[in-house]
Amino acid sequence: MDYATRLKDERLIGEKIGTLKERKEGVRNIIIEFKANQTAPNIIFRFIKNAYRGKLTDEEIQQMIDEVEENE
Repeated sequence: MDYATRLKDERLIGEKIGTLKERKEGVRNIIIEFKANQTAPNIIFRFIKNAYRGKLTDEEIQQMIDEVEENE
């Protein structure tokens, strides 16, 4: 594998990791906003599941909701 190809591969991997990190940070912000407005956890879950369809598992969504609730 030449240097240019390897560099391109590493950039693509970095972009995927960055995108996932940004997505999870965005979801955390949404959860925080909903919690500030006293929205029920099941409504928050359904909203995020619909908004991020196919990008986050149910377990990931629930884990993020639980983490935000723990930090309140």
